[in-house]
Amino acid sequence: MTEDTALDTGAKARKPSLIAYQVRDGKDGDSYWDRVGVAWGPVLNRLGDVFGPTVNIAARLTSVARPGRVLADNGLAESLQDDPDFKLRRIRRQAVKGYRRLEPWKLRRPDDRDLPPAAAFLQEKGEDLRGIIDE
Repeated sequence: MTEDTALDTGAKARKPSLIAYQVRDGKDGDSYWDRVGVAWGPVLNRLGDVFGPTVNIAARLTSVARPGRVLADNGLAESLQDDPDFKLRRIRRQAVKGYRRLEPWKLRRPDDRDLPPAAAFLQEKGEDLRGIIDE
């Protein structure tokens, strides 16, 4: 298993959200299995490293995200609430290390399909899900 992490400490919430989709979509078009967590808030920058609850929450969101999903925290969801380029939907609270009641938000673009990522991937490849299940 390979785990990659990207970190952006910009001043606007929109930029990390766009980066999250670039990570999820990947270069090869075969990244429907990537999981992305994005959090928005203050961080402590010390000697080239970044610390704080925002960093921890982003990591926890990544760990609970389903393949092909981008999850955001409350801070990012509030910042993007009126942005027409994103859709947000609150999902079930999660109990993760250090946070008993983490509230993830599913972050989507308006053109994202309503199919689960794996089903959308198979549909694009022309596969019939019933045929695969029956085998």
